[in-house]
Amino acid sequence: MRIPQSPPVNPEPRSNPRIQEIPITLLAHLHASRDLRASKKRPQSAREELATIRAQGDALREQLERNVAGRESRGGSFDSPAAAQLRTNRDEFLKQAGERLEKSKKQSQELQKRHEAIDEKFGEFENTQGEIEKERTEALSAMREQVFCLWNSGQSRRE
Repeated sequence: MRIPQSPPVNPEPRSNPRIQEIPITLLAHLHASRDLRASKKRPQSAREELATIRAQGDALREQLERNVAGRESRGGSFDSPAAAQLRTNRDEFLKQAGERLEKSKKQSQELQKRHEAIDEKFGEFENTQGEIEKERTEALSAMREQVFCLWNSGQSRRE
């Protein structure tokens, strides 16, 4: 708030003869009383200015609230199709994901069945191989025994 300044006291006499007779202290007193009257009016004008500023602030706040409400109502009309499209896309995605998941589960079950069948066949193969290996080992032992017997009989004849 700007406080008005009183004009400086001019000690030089003016053209008015009555003013020339007024002593300087009286002029200072007149200026002080004028400043006092002006300062008494200042609080009233400051109050009025404050009330005006508050009224402007309230008006701006109401305008802002109207703008926000208008934006929300307009935004709802634009967001509604976008939200609907988003829901549609999400539902379609979830549907496709569910179908793929079911398909993957079926493939997993089929692979599990194949794996079990392979494990069963491999178990049978190992059993068969074990029997063949046992028979081969027995046959090899029998052949060694026969070769050893033949060799011994050949040695005894030579002597």
